[in-house]
Amino acid sequence: MNERGITLLELLVTLVVGSVVLLGAGSFYVATSRASRQDSAQTFLQRQGVLILEEMARQIRSATTVATNCNGANSLQAINASGTFCFSQPDSTHLNEGRPAGTQNLLTGSLVPLTVSNFVPTVSGAVATVSFQLQDNAQNSMTFTTALGHRN
Repeated sequence: MNERGITLLELLVTLVVGSVVLLGAGSFYVATSRASRQDSAQTFLQRQGVLILEEMARQIRSATTVATNCNGANSLQAINASGTFCFSQPDSTHLNEGRPAGTQNLLTGSLVPLTVSNFVPTVSGAVATVSFQLQDNAQNSMTFTTALGHRN
């Protein structure tokens, strides 16, 4: 019994311990990857929402008149020196900006397909409040709300 080597029992215990360690490391890697993808998706949605709000703010801040219902329900009109701008949501894949030179979908150019819902503009005096929700194709969503006033 004094022979050198490992027994079958020692080998099995080593395999079980090694498997538990590898399973834990693999689970940690999968959880970290999933959290990283979720964080990237939320960051992307936030960037896209901010770009849309910045475009709206650019037109509303220089507006002399701000009103709702320029293109049916749930639309916002801003009239400034450059012309009349109308922000509206005709369907879930479009958030349009009607410009003097034509209409542009503010959701185009995105790296992933985006949908918009709950686009609700309201005007109280010289302040326009805009609220909308963006959603990507992985069902990540983010709601944006801001109040924009035109400059005197």
